[in-house]
Order: sequence, then C-alpha cells, then structure tokens
Amino acid sequence: MAFEKTATANNVEPFARPQAPAAGQNNRRPGADAYINASLATRDGGKHKLGAFTLNADKPMDKQLLDHLVDADSMEDVLEQLKNRLVLDFKRADGNNGRELDLG
Repeated sequence: MAFEKTATANNVEPFARPQAPAAGQNNRRPGADAYINASLATRDGGKHKLGAFTLNADKPMDKQLLDHLVDADSMEDVLEQLKNRLVLDFKRADGNNGRELDLG
C-alpha cells in the first residue's frame, strides 16, 4: 500500500526517549564515587544549583580529594578550604572568548 505507515518508514527508527530512574534507584553516573555540588545563593535564602563535580576513586587526583573529604573532622572546614582554593574560569560555548586579533 502506498500510504501505509510503518515503524521504519523512510528507514527512520522511532526515537526512544531515555527513562528517569525508577523510585528508589539512585541517579548516579557510571564510575562516580561522590559529587561536589556547586550552587549560588538566591535572594530568598535558597540555592540555585549550577552543576556537580563527579569524583571517581579510580582517578588519582579525584581519589586524593575524595579521601581528604571523607577523612575530614569537619566537613564545613574542609569545604571552606576547598572554596578558597577553587579557581573559576568562564568560557563561552560559541568560542568567542575575547581572544580575537586586533588587526586594525
């Protein structure tokens, strides 16, 4: 039939959307042993999450940081030390980061 539609019409497979984890399952990334969340304070006293840093015990520098965090006597003190050593960098996704040549 000329107008019959099939699941593979025009050699295109239907798109399968990823499913969220079922209740009770964690939302862990493969290989992640811990996370450090990065947030900004909001005016109403809340937090706006910017992202999370994944720590993997199989990566030497991640393991060093993970061990330092886990062995800390005071999580608040060790996170404060970490904040003081954190280096932030900003890059635009379009690559236009102010490094153009001054040709004129």
